[in-house]
Order: sequence, then C-alpha cells, then structure tokens
Amino acid sequence: MHPISTVRGAILAAFVLAVITSALLSLSGGAPIDLRHVQLDRWLHIVAGVTWVGLLYYFNVVQL
Repeated sequence: MHPISTVRGAILAAFVLAVITSALLSLSGGAPIDLRHVQLDRWLHIVAGVTWVGLLYYFNVVQL
C-alpha cells in the first residue's frame, strides 16, 4: 500500500521528511543534532504551512 494514499500516511511521511531534512541541514551546517523545542516548533510550523498551502491548492484548483 502506498503511504501517501491516506491522510494519516501523508501526515506521517511529511513529519518523517521534516525530521530527516532538519537532521541533514544541521549536519551540513556543522551543528550537533539535538532536538530543542525551538527547532521542533519551527519545523512543525513549516510542515503546517506547507500542508495549509497544499489544502488551499487542492480545494481551490483541483476541486473545480
């Protein structure tokens, strides 16, 4: 089963990708990986924003 075919799978995939991206950006900048609440809040905010824009696109363009 494709992981993005359900809402739960899409949310989980987005969260996993955000964590992986955060880790890769931290490593490329030379910073140690530690998940402080500020960093986690920032990435959750970015994921929420991307989800919001995706839902706006879906409901306004795709549903026409």
